[in-house]
Amino acid sequence: MINTIVSTLIILALAAMGAYVFGAFRFPGKDFLYFMVISLLMIPGILTLVPMFLLSSRIGILNTKLAIILPGIRAQLPFGVFLLTAFVKGLSREIFEAAEIDGAGMGSIFVRIVVPLIRPMLATLAILCVLFFWNDIIWPNIALMKESEYTIAVALKPFTDANTDDTVRNYGPVMAAYVIVSIPLLVAFFCASNQFIEGMTSGALKM
Repeated sequence: MINTIVSTLIILALAAMGAYVFGAFRFPGKDFLYFMVISLLMIPGILTLVPMFLLSSRIGILNTKLAIILPGIRAQLPFGVFLLTAFVKGLSREIFEAAEIDGAGMGSIFVRIVVPLIRPMLATLAILCVLFFWNDIIWPNIALMKESEYTIAVALKPFTDANTDDTVRNYGPVMAAYVIVSIPLLVAFFCASNQFIEGMTSGALKM
């Protein structure tokens, strides 16, 4: 739970700032930098497992929360920047110009204007990130060996294996565990469902 919340909040903050830079400003090399960020989406996640493991081992973060948080941010941040940038580009430039005339700085414009306007897309991105971190099992299963650091998905695996091996077909407890684990996701979706739907609709129109 902590991994999911921390990772999602960091991604939202960094993606919003990146989208503001790429969507509202013009500067030399912007298109190239944006292309470099978006090109990270073309790299299959499975190809990064070995490099991530070697790097995590070398810097000593295996079996810690950072082993989940940092690679997760790397995996989801390019998509977040792409999603929010398309929305920010669709905002009227007159809004930013009027704020600048009133004396607002970049930080003030970002906090008081951009963030409220992209709130539906932030809710959409938050739900997608929560789903990713909550359901991810491949990388956590590689990076975590301590039971105390297990994520929900990894912790369920031994329980599932013990109840569904070659001699045991005890599916009742397994299904019950899956339902219980899904409750936080359902609560999060219902709390942000209106913002999620609005963000998906408006984001599709902007793109």
